[in-house]
Amino acid sequence: KWGVLPASLALLLATFLFREPGFRETARYSLQGVALTGVFMVAIRWPEFLPMRVLNLRPVAFIGVLSYSLYLTHLLVIYGVQRHLPALHPVAQGALALAASFAISLGIYLTIEKPLAWLRRRLSS
Repeated sequence: KWGVLPASLALLLATFLFREPGFRETARYSLQGVALTGVFMVAIRWPEFLPMRVLNLRPVAFIGVLSYSLYLTHLLVIYGVQRHLPALHPVAQGALALAASFAISLGIYLTIEKPLAWLRRRLSS
């Protein structure tokens, strides 16, 4: 945990700091996946480890439940807010896009994912 977590966080930070467009559209996402795997590994293996306690809080874990639908919807929501509300301050645009993305993701969870959980369990067994 003392080696994996700092190395993972350093790699994650490096992927955000290196701004070359070719890298940003190719290897960046793979390296972020590798870095996040290390973070998740430490969080699962040592949930009592002080930095990981935050990831194991119920609200943060619920964001993890919504994460895939957030991933699918956030970019479209950001573009929609920017296009339809261009006069809004960028910080307000970001806050609105964040709130809308969470609302849409929660809607997907409540109307699609949760009601069909039985089917997922049945098909995976």
